[in-house]
Amino acid sequence: MGEIRDARIDDIEKMCMVNAYSWLTTYKDILPRYILEERLKALDTRIKNTKKDLIEHPDHIKLVALFDDLIVGMSYAGISETKKYPNIGEIYNLYILKEYQHLGIGKKMFYEAVKRLVYSGFNEMIIKCIKDNPSCFFYEKIGGVKIGEDIASIYGYEVMENIYYYDDLKKKVKEYGRRWKY
Repeated sequence: MGEIRDARIDDIEKMCMVNAYSWLTTYKDILPRYILEERLKALDTRIKNTKKDLIEHPDHIKLVALFDDLIVGMSYAGISETKKYPNIGEIYNLYILKEYQHLGIGKKMFYEAVKRLVYSGFNEMIIKCIKDNPSCFFYEKIGGVKIGEDIASIYGYEVMENIYYYDDLKKKVKEYGRRWKY
C-alpha cells in the first residue's frame, strides 16, 4: 500500500513535482490556467525555497508517501500559520498524484501527520482546502468540521478556502489506529 516517511533533502525535487502536478490535475477546473502554468514555471524556485525551509524549520513535519519506491505524495504540518487559530496544529498541505489517489495513501499520510502533530504537543488542528477542491469531501469524511472560510491569494488570484477543524487528536490517533489497517 505504500510507505510514509520523513522527507529528506534528496526528496525535495520530487516533492515539488508532486505538488505542481497535483495542482494541474486537481485545480484544472478551479483555477485559471495561467496560475497552473506559473506553478510549473516556478518549479526551480520552489525547489530552492523548499530545501531552505527543510533546513530552517526542523520543527515542521515534512512527509513523503512512497509507492513502489516512487514519491507519489507529500505533506507539511506544524503550528498553525493562520492568525485566527494560533497555537494549534495545522496540516499546511497534503498532495497525492492523481493516479495514486483512492488507494488509501492520502488517509495514511493524513493519519501520520496527525500522529506527528500529537507527538509535537498539539491536540487540535486545522487544515484549509480550496472551496471547490474535491478533497473537501475527504476532509469531512475523516472527521473534519468546517468552521469557517478564508480568502487566500494565489499569484494574485483570490480563492475561498474552507477551514476544517479537528479536536481531541490524541483520541483520533487511537481511533485511526484501530480503524485504518493498511
